[in-house]
Amino acid sequence: DLRADRQPEFTQIDLEMSFITEAMIQDLIEGWVVALFRDLMQRELNVPFPRLTYREAMDRYGTDRPDIRFGLELVDITDIAAASDVQVFRQAVERGGMVKTVCLPEGARLSRKDLDDLVEFAKIFGAKGMAWVKINPDGWQSPIAKFLSEGVREQLSARLQLQTGDIVFFVADQEKIVHDVLGNLRVRLAQQLSLVDGNDFRFVWVTHFPLLEWDPEEKRYAAMHHPFTAPVEEDVSLLANAPEQVRSRAYDLVLNGIEIGGGSIRI
Repeated sequence: DLRADRQPEFTQIDLEMSFITEAMIQDLIEGWVVALFRDLMQRELNVPFPRLTYREAMDRYGTDRPDIRFGLELVDITDIAAASDVQVFRQAVERGGMVKTVCLPEGARLSRKDLDDLVEFAKIFGAKGMAWVKINPDGWQSPIAKFLSEGVREQLSARLQLQTGDIVFFVADQEKIVHDVLGNLRVRLAQQLSLVDGNDFRFVWVTHFPLLEWDPEEKRYAAMHHPFTAPVEEDVSLLANAPEQVRSRAYDLVLNGIEIGGGSIRI
């Protein structure tokens, strides 16, 4: 299976099981992974692996394949931004979008060239631009600083737990673009500033993916995983009138930001 993130020598193991739950298959896989790491790498892993719902992963990391070895989590400031005088922020909110941030501790040391490079990086993922604010000892430094009232600054400081020396990156747009941009930005920052340990292995289960996603070309909903994925039982009543809200009994196993396995309970 020569997909972009796979090599020919990879081994894929398929499991077909009957009369099981998600917890049972996850426990089985965790035990198998622990044994592999113990036997092949002489490493002990802590179990159970953390669990994140799809919604939690997207909200906090901007991706359904989160690298949890480092922080730099996304923080929603849409409500604060809507009350600011930053026109781009207010327009995004009025159009049904959102404003989110990533705060880099001690990031104020980044040069203007570093920041310009990061703005260009953000544009790769659909951003029209990316605002930033440096929290310097003598005040806030940013092209948008004059549009942030003292009250807005106090709210941002409290929500983001800002400290002197931090830098905050802001993206205002539709949800998908905001998550794509900031999800990739946090990884870029971690790599650029050596915030991750290459010998650290962090597994996480991502669960409760949407059962369906809208296909703009076909103009209809299609299965996100496959058409035999079972819905969460309590969401079945939503299928007729709110299909986009139906969660599935699908799950992925992610290691350091890479999906290494996945499956689902079938209908």
